[in-house]
Amino acid sequence: MIIGFTGTRYGMSASQRLEFTKLILENRPTEIHHGDCVGADDQAATLAYRIAESNGFHCEPIGHPPVDEKHRAFNKVTNIWLPAKTHFARNRDI
Repeated sequence: MIIGFTGTRYGMSASQRLEFTKLILENRPTEIHHGDCVGADDQAATLAYRIAESNGFHCEPIGHPPVDEKHRAFNKVTNIWLPAKTHFARNRDI
């Protein structure tokens, strides 16, 4: 399974993080595609990677960075980066 995620720059709430954790554990995705903005995108990529790592499977974060780097996170666990696009174009890709 491949999961796509883009969210608010203000981050996920505690209940959203809990539901996201359940989603990752139940589906065991092999990839998570994210928008690499500060907040929820950065949290989701890191959380999915760490949950997978600690539960015996691998979930590869794949970044879809925005052209405008004003709110870019430069996620630390992402090693695969696709070409930068406008926010709307990369959201469609994700």
